[in-house]
Parts: sequence; structure tokens; C-alpha cells
Amino acid sequence: MLAAGVSVLALGTSTVGVAQTIPGAVDASKTRPAPTPTPTTTATTKPLKPLYRNVRAFYRNVRAFWGDVNPFYRNVRAFWGDVDPFYRNVRAFWGDMDPATMATAAGSPTYSLVGPFWQGLGTQWEGIATSWQTAGDYNLLTAVRYRLIASQMSTLVSTSRSFWGAAVTKQTGKSFDAAFANPFLAKYGINLNDPASLAKLDASRQSQFFIEWYDGLMAFSGTDHADWWMKSVNWTPKLTQTMGAGAGSTLGLVDDYSAKTVSVVAKVDDLSKKAGSAGGHGEGVLSLIVSPHDGKGIMGIAPAAKVVAYNPFDATGSADWTTVSAGIQAVAAKGATVINLSLGEPGVTFSPEWRRIFTKSEINTHKDKTLYVIAAGNDGVSQSGIVNMAGALDTTFIVVGSVGPSGISEFSNRPGTVCLTDGGTECKASTSLKESGYLMNRFIVAPGELILVSDGAGGLVRQSGTSLAAPLVTGAVALIQDRWPWMREKPRDIAMVILGSAKDIGAPGIDPVYGVGMLDVEAAMSPLNFNNLKFYLNNTSGTSQSEVSVSTLKNRGLQSTWAFNNMYFTAFEKLDQVERDFLIPLSSRLYGQRRGGEYFQEFVYNRMVSWLSRPSFASGAVGFADGIQTGALPAGDGWNVQMSGRVLSGYAGDSTARRALLRSTVSLSAPSGGFGLSFGSGDGAVAVGGQPGFGLAADFDPRSGGVNPLLGFASGGAHAATQVAVLPGLQLRAGYTEQRRALGADLADMPTLIDRSALGGVPRYSARATAVGVEYQAAPWLRLSASATNLREPTAFLGVRPIVGDDLAGGTTSRGMTIGGHATLGSGVSLFGSATTATSRSAVNDSSLRIGAEGVSGTSFQAGIAKLGLLGKTDALRMTVAQPLSYDRGAIELTEMQVIDRDTGEKGLVTQRYAIGDAQARRLVIEGNYGASILDGRGQVSLFGRGELRALEAGTPRLMLGSHFQIAF
Repeated sequence: MLAAGVSVLALGTSTVGVAQTIPGAVDASKTRPAPTPTPTTTATTKPLKPLYRNVRAFYRNVRAFWGDVNPFYRNVRAFWGDVDPFYRNVRAFWGDMDPATMATAAGSPTYSLVGPFWQGLGTQWEGIATSWQTAGDYNLLTAVRYRLIASQMSTLVSTSRSFWGAAVTKQTGKSFDAAFANPFLAKYGINLNDPASLAKLDASRQSQFFIEWYDGLMAFSGTDHADWWMKSVNWTPKLTQTMGAGAGSTLGLVDDYSAKTVSVVAKVDDLSKKAGSAGGHGEGVLSLIVSPHDGKGIMGIAPAAKVVAYNPFDATGSADWTTVSAGIQAVAAKGATVINLSLGEPGVTFSPEWRRIFTKSEINTHKDKTLYVIAAGNDGVSQSGIVNMAGALDTTFIVVGSVGPSGISEFSNRPGTVCLTDGGTECKASTSLKESGYLMNRFIVAPGELILVSDGAGGLVRQSGTSLAAPLVTGAVALIQDRWPWMREKPRDIAMVILGSAKDIGAPGIDPVYGVGMLDVEAAMSPLNFNNLKFYLNNTSGTSQSEVSVSTLKNRGLQSTWAFNNMYFTAFEKLDQVERDFLIPLSSRLYGQRRGGEYFQEFVYNRMVSWLSRPSFASGAVGFADGIQTGALPAGDGWNVQMSGRVLSGYAGDSTARRALLRSTVSLSAPSGGFGLSFGSGDGAVAVGGQPGFGLAADFDPRSGGVNPLLGFASGGAHAATQVAVLPGLQLRAGYTEQRRALGADLADMPTLIDRSALGGVPRYSARATAVGVEYQAAPWLRLSASATNLREPTAFLGVRPIVGDDLAGGTTSRGMTIGGHATLGSGVSLFGSATTATSRSAVNDSSLRIGAEGVSGTSFQAGIAKLGLLGKTDALRMTVAQPLSYDRGAIELTEMQVIDRDTGEKGLVTQRYAIGDAQARRLVIEGNYGASILDGRGQVSLFGRGELRALEAGTPRLMLGSHFQIAF
């Protein structure tokens, strides 16, 4: 059966991967110096068998469903991590898939109740496990204990029947007991009428009983199975949905292949047509990579990938290196650019025999476009000495070990301090892919204990071994190849990403146990180092672009408070031979959307936010009421003067410290009353655009009010206004107001740490507005008004500034029309209202970021009712409802550098249009103010309340309450 002198191979739970040192992934300063290496002799012939069947993690350091692995109860939730697919953050895990809908279609229990069911059943099982562990050997004295266990088991069956019975019957046509419970109990030799049968199960089988009870019933949940490895490697189905499912990637499988699962078979081109089998090992490996997300079992990391398979095993489940070599040649010739090798040689982590394989001319020809992922083996050994890899160091491979929830698996082989040399006895420990280095620099770990896989016969089974850790790495490679197709034949770049993104575990840095650390799929789909990331922006003409290092964002930050929140970065990362691009959204509205066929990468944005995080600044309270106005004072020659003002806590200049600020207005009126003039600093919107009934600064605040919000953007600085009577009852009004917002005010409004770090290098916000209008006394009880407003923002759009100087070059101009009315109904009751329509345009139409040529437009309104003398002669109540300014027509345009050919990676200028607003998302704000004057009108006590009538984004308060006291002196 075996050629003389050739090592025999069988399915092991070991996998081979990139063994070269990867630039960017290996830091020699973190690598412990190895002892003087001694040569490793050529491997001897060793018959191999599928090791994963002999690895019994159930009774070692993993206690199946309690202790460190417990998805149901207590404080661990290792199977789900901090994302529970049963309830709460479902979308964060499942993405576009809806477990509730899938479960309903399958006639299964309500999915939101599945989690609570298992929590309750887990408590029952804990009681059974405690009784079982303390029962002792079966005899006349302990028989009563086993009768108690049998009773507890009957309750467990009954509880399960009540919850799952209908689903089991619907899917099988049989009763719960006939289709599930009785066969299951028989499999374990349990007869609940014969308590002595329970004594035959050792601790291992007891643990295995419950985990398989769980897996068996979850097959009737109508959904795919979530497993503990998913959180451990930072993978969710949502990630595969948004990053690509491996389409266009061809994976090579050199393994036992005798699949029975139709959904897996359909994706495999079987090249060997051999009858040899190793117990369905190959399908178990494949199920972790390509199983569809169809609600019927395993979820593969890359379900859209194509597989070419070659079975090197004979009828005894054994193989030799010659047959393995033939398999590698066969799958590589069919286009496989990543080859999974969940097989190996007993007693070593990385066999010296790989050098002979990789230097064969038929295989060596594929070295520049093929990545090998190799299992480390299941002997629990650390390799030592040196491995001669002369002539094969430029072949790209990764070696994969296994971990469980508690750390390195007992059975997993480890890299040790072995060196891969170029033929000598000296270890250069280089970081080059073409030079010698420590094996631990090319070693990564992934979950390999109690992994739920296909059993090769159409069912599911939990198995352990490095064979099951390797395909998780292979699946991550397929995702990279789908998202960046030009990397498919760049194995060194992919290895750089996989190894460089690993999560450091164990001893700090690269070590002889865990190598570079734990596979992290999400990190592999993100930039390796944000300090080295660059993105492209255009100049104001849109005809050229400048390359900007993302590291400069540490000084400028990300500004996420843009009113329309629809911008994003296209960032580029230089690897070994190629670049890869990232779409980084700056608006949650972009999540789930595509540009250039690719989804926006929300998790990349989150990682950038984490990278840029800085200490927070304290925020202060916001005043709820405006200042007191004095009565008219004589100013000589019949002129009168009025003063109004308020003191509030705020910021000035570049200071980030709060201080008391005075907001005041002085108004002069002619003796005839036909002319008036006002000027001051602070509440310019009220002074310039004030309408009867709307005298609060909050009425003009674009965030909370609906009265001429264009003036609100320019309110806070100097202002002046005039009015002239031209006809009886008709007045002309004109005014000017400006704002040069203090830095501290911006910082106080920033909701997150990253927002507060966004202002370095960004000009302070400034705006100026002019307004002209008329006011007409249509009747003694009715006053009407109309005005036109022009808002100029030299560096911003409606209060929002870009973080790059070329964006919105020249700023924006907004024009609005406002109409209003006030009706006095008697008994101190009045009605009032205001409505504004506004349109904004870019001052420069060839800026890289600009408003579309048609402009963007929107509306606002506010209406209210007031009652004077509600409880006494000097109090008043005002109730208003407002729609703050909502822009819902038009678009923003951004011309930027993107990848325009996803097959070659070619970059070019692309103009994107982002539709503005959503009419369904318009806010409605209800506000109530009650005030009573005191001290003969020189003081006031007021109560304030504001509520949102429609749902808001997370973190925005739905209700605010406050009180205020002020006194004039």
C-alpha cells in the first residue's frame, strides 16, 4: 500500500499555512530568542489515522455546556460572546437574515423564546449533572440516587417535548418521542425505566449527552447554528454578507472527500474520484468554509467559494506524500489559489517533508499565486530543532494550531522555537518571506475544540482537532480574495494580512505556543495599521487628487456631526505587492449600502474611531429661558431705549473652559414710533427675525425650533436691525446677524470622544445672515409677516464643516422664505405660527465636495398657543410644536479617488451623489414653557419641558425637563 521510505499520511486535525515571516506581521523584537537549534532528521514512515475522532475534549479542560463553555446560563456565554443571536442585538450578528422569519417558515418555536428555553433547561441540566457526578457506582444503596436522576431526565424530556414537539412533528411527521427522544436515549444506552442504565455513562458521555441534545433540537429551530468559534475569531454572518461570501475564490481541498450533504456537494469539483474515506473528515472541513446560510445547519465563512477537491486517501484511510503531492498539483492546476491541508505527520508540527513537496517543479511553479494552509497536528507537542527549507522558503504557507475557550488545546501541536532555514544551521530570524525565520512567526491559532461540523453522512457532529481550525483560516482567505479580487494570486499579501491581523493571546508578542495569535476575521478585513493608511481627495477643480495619510486624522479627527451625514472615505493600504481599498462611512445611513459594488464597512469605521479616541471634554448645562427685558427708558427728545439681556454659561474664543457670558440687545425707537433700531451681541436671530409669540432663542435654534432657522445658524455674535413704517399698519424690516462660534461650544456639543477630537486644523465656524421683510397688521387681532433671508457660511453647510480644506471650497449660500402670523383670541389666549422653506447651494461648483447643481432644499415650521394669566395675573403658559429644519430634496456630490476596476485595482476619479434627507425622518418637537414674574417684574421663575414625538437616533434624549430663576439688577 505504501511506497518504501515514504511517510504515510492520513487525515489529521493539523493544517499547514504560511510559514514564512510576513512583513508587518512579525516583530522580531517580540520574538523570544531561540536556543541554539539542532538539525531535525528526515521524517520516518509513520502510519497516520484521522486524529480528530480520538480527541475527546469533552472530559479534558472543556466541560461541554458548563464552566467555560456555557451558552445558556451563568456569566460566560462563550458560544455567543456579547452578541446573542437569540435576542437583543440580533441584526449585529445575523445581518440581512431574519431568524424569526426563518423559524416561522420552518414551523419552529418563536425564535426569541429559544434562548430563554435553553437557559431554563440549562438549569435543569446543571441539577442532573450534579446528581450524576455524586451518584457513585450503582448498587442497592445508590439505586435511589439513580431513580432521582431518571426522574430528572424525564422532566428534561418533557420540558423539551413541550417546547419542540410541534416543530419536530411538522418536520418529521412523527411524534417528538418517536422522531427524537427515543432514538437519542437509545444511542446513549439509556432506558429511563431502568435507572441502572444511567450508571453506564462516564463523565465524558454525560457531558456529551447534553451538548448533543442541544445540537439535535436546534436542528428544528429553522435557523442555522451559531457556534462558539464565531465570536472567538470575530466573525458573524453579517460580515460575510457585507464583505462578500468568497465568490470568485477557488479553494483547494486535499482531503478525504465523500460528501453526502447536497449543498456542499454542489460546490465541489471532485478531481480524484477515489473511494477512500476517513469518516467524513473532508466534508467536516468543507462545511466550515462553504456551507450555505440557508437556515438548515452549519454556516460557512465563505459559502460562495468554489472548491476543487482531491482525495489522497485509500480504503484504509491512509495516504503517502506522493499522493498528497499529486493532489496539490491537481487542485492548483484547476485554479486553486488557497489550498487547505488538514493532514500531517505524527509527532511534528511542521514536517521537513514539506520542503520536498514545495520544491517539486510541478508544485513550485504555483508558488507565486498559491497560499497553503496546513494543520499543526494533534499530538500536543512543541517542535524543536531546525527544519531545512532550502529552495522552499519563498513558498507561502501558514500553520494552524487549535485553541479552546480556555486557551491552547491540550492536543494541539505548537511551533516551539524551531527555525526554518535555507539549508544551514543558523537561524537568521528574518522578517522576509524569502528568508529563514522562526516557525512561530508563521503560526496562527483558531478554535478547534467541540466544533459543530457536517458528519459526512448528512448530519451534524461536534469534533475537535487542528483539522477544524485550519478551514477557518482558509475561509478568511476566501473573504479577502472576494473583497479584493486582485489579491487572489498574491499569497504573500494575503499571508501578511492574516498573520498581521491576528489577536495577540498568551505571552505578549509572538510566542512558541500561540505563534502570532488568534485568527481575527474582522481585523483581517480592516487596515492592519491606521497610521500607514492613506486616502485620496480632489482639489477644488476636481481634475487632480492629493494623497493624504490617514495618520493626519489624529490631528484633524473625524467630524460625524454633519447635518446630512452621508460622506465617506476611500482609504488605501499598501501591502507587499498591492494596495487594498476600504470604504469608511461617516454616516450610519450608509451602513448596508454599496458603492462600486462593495458595501460600506461599518466595522472599519468603528476601528478608526477607536484608533482616534481621545479624552473627553466636560459639557455644561444649557439654559432653558431667555433674559429679562426692561421697560422703555427715556433717552431724550422723545426717544426711548430698551435693554434686554441674559447671562449664561458658555465659551469664548479658543478657550475650552466655561465662563459667564452676557447676551444683550439695545433697542431705540423714534418718538413717532415709525422708526426703530436695535443692536447688540448674542441673540441676533430674535432681534432680526423676531415674530410675535416667538421671542425665545430656542425658537430659532436649528436643532430645536422651526422659526427661520437660517438666522439661527448666524446667531450668537454681533447683530443689528431696523424697522420703518411705510404705511399705516405696514412696516419694512431689515437686519444683519453673525456668528463666530467659539471652539469650546463645538466641543461641548460633540456627542463622542472622536467627535471632540475632530476640530484640530479645522477653521472655526462662522456665518452671517441678512433678512428683509414686511409686517402687516391685517386686523386688530391679526398680524402677518413675510421675510427673505440670506445665509452665508464661508467654510460650512448649515453649521457643518469639512475636515479637508478642499471640500466645500468657498462655502455655501442658503436662501429662505418665511411667513408667519399671530392671532389674539381674547381672554389672554393667542395662536401663532411660522413656516420656512430654504434652499442651499455651493459657492463653488467644482469643489471636490459640493452641493448638487440643483441645490438642496427643505422646510421647517413652528406653531403654538399661549395663555396669559393662567393661575394669576403675572404668569403665562406657552405650548408649541415644531419641525426643525429638515432638508429632504437635492443631493451632495463628492468627487474622490476610488478603485474603478475591481479586477485590476486601477484607481480613478469617481463622482458620487448622495440624496439628502428622508421625509419620513422629520422630527417633531413639542415644548412647554410656564413662567411667573416676581419682584414687581424684575425677576422670573420658569419651568421648561421638551419632548420628541418621533423616534430618534440612539443616544438622543426623548424628553428634557428644567427650571430657571433669574433676576434683573
